[in-house]
Amino acid sequence: MISTEHLIEIFFGTHDSTTLNQQGADIGTQYRSAIFYTTLEQSKLANKIIDYLAKIGIHATTVVQPITHYGKADENHQNYYEKNRNEAYCNSVIEPKLKKFRERFSHYAK
Repeated sequence: MISTEHLIEIFFGTHDSTTLNQQGADIGTQYRSAIFYTTLEQSKLANKIIDYLAKIGIHATTVVQPITHYGKADENHQNYYEKNRNEAYCNSVIEPKLKKFRERFSHYAK
């Protein structure tokens, strides 16, 4: 188990939360930085961290909103990285995020 606070820490530590509707070369609202919460406590914690980031000069564009629908991803998105490690997207987008995770947060990995 991992706390919500640590999960949010990992979230902000492994992706760029400062570009609106964009992650690297991927552009569009589906690439926005977003935290979807299920409890008011999660929402408050996420907003507290975003406020802290602003105070230290990091202006996150991350939206915090309630989750309205959560369903299983399409089959072609299931285990995408494991099935497609040699594709350019995996090498240029996923690998750098995994590297950041391993460097900064390996103590959370099992």
